[in-house]
Amino acid sequence: MQVHHKPTKILIVGKSGSGKTTYLLRYIKHSEHAHVFIFDHKLEFQEREGIPVSCSIDECVERLKKGEKYISYHYAAEFPGDSETAFQFYSEWVFEVCKVLREDGKSRLFAADEVNRFTGTADMGWSFRQLIEDGRLQGLDFIGTSHAANQIHNRLRLQLSEIVALRTLDPRPLAFLEENGFDPEAVKALPTGAFIVKDLDTDEFTTGKLFSCAREKNEVIPREEQEPSPAPPTPQEQDHALSRPTENRSLPGGGSGPQ
Repeated sequence: MQVHHKPTKILIVGKSGSGKTTYLLRYIKHSEHAHVFIFDHKLEFQEREGIPVSCSIDECVERLKKGEKYISYHYAAEFPGDSETAFQFYSEWVFEVCKVLREDGKSRLFAADEVNRFTGTADMGWSFRQLIEDGRLQGLDFIGTSHAANQIHNRLRLQLSEIVALRTLDPRPLAFLEENGFDPEAVKALPTGAFIVKDLDTDEFTTGKLFSCAREKNEVIPREEQEPSPAPPTPQEQDHALSRPTENRSLPGGGSGPQ
């Protein structure tokens, strides 16, 4: 159990086309996490960054055993037409995997684009809630995007360590940002690709740009990626722990893992 892990939970907010997904992609490509688990519901990570996608949890397990850093999952084969149940299923699988791997002391990251598609203000789902609220003890961080931050469940909002604001004109997400100390007029005036970041632990603001040749001095983009992390331990006795944790357990909304 990683009791001293300082959690990072980032929400990226902005209107369509403002640069949310680009920020997310750049963040994970420069991440120093040992593994990055991606819920790639639109295959955008694969198409834009060449991150190979797995169409089953079994494929995810094999990639993990090979020591691959990016474990990306697309739900259509196992949960056709049901992205919400698939999101909860993958959230729990990632959480259980990180419980197995946590003893190495390394941090890992769960990434999801358009997280408001899979959760809401009334119910964020038990599995995703567990990942967000208890992931710290497993060394598990989170980054996600939303064009409708007002639709994000309060349990997620309360766990955030950082908010990234790109341009938006919608009064509802602007109200959310203002509640967290942003100047809504400054957010509305942002050009495409420019962003304002608030560290919710220190209340400090920084700014930067995604679409520029040279990086700004204060641009909040991680350092260049180092050598790939060593392959995680995969002794024979861990094989079962890396299998489907939710296969026979009911999920929020009445769904269940693939049969």
